[in-house]
Amino acid sequence: MTGRNTDSPDQYSHSEGGSVPQAKRTHPDDARSANPGTGTRGPRPGKSRGNPSMARAIYVLYFVGIIFNFAALIGFVLALSYRKEAQETWVASHYQFQIRTFWIGLGMILGAFTALAYGGDSLVLMGMFLWLIWVLTRTIKGWKLLAQSAPIPDPETLLW
Repeated sequence: MTGRNTDSPDQYSHSEGGSVPQAKRTHPDDARSANPGTGTRGPRPGKSRGNPSMARAIYVLYFVGIIFNFAALIGFVLALSYRKEAQETWVASHYQFQIRTFWIGLGMILGAFTALAYGGDSLVLMGMFLWLIWVLTRTIKGWKLLAQSAPIPDPETLLW
């Protein structure tokens, strides 16, 4: 015995150098790099896949937040905390979309309550109705695109 390890090299090794051939330095999630013409929706090599199940949970919290506003606040905090993990993935657009939904929705609610302070009862009702339609539309759109494993086309948009 020479003391060398004669076992086969680790096929998932990402180390530079060593005895692992370049073709074997792949990870199961790197299907796109192994078969570029297959059109798989796997993550880019070396990038995190994000957490689509957490983005789904945040959309649920936003739906619940229509009635229990504290749930939307929890969803907002979760979107902020998971946004960095999902950088440069398709899920990142969903987190950005969710964060903007929270801030713009909060602005709409504060605007409606400001109108209430100045005696605009009908403006409050109209503002809250518009907020409800706006939030429902954005969360349903986000939910559908997430179910299709597709990014939000323009997460910075004001509308949907």
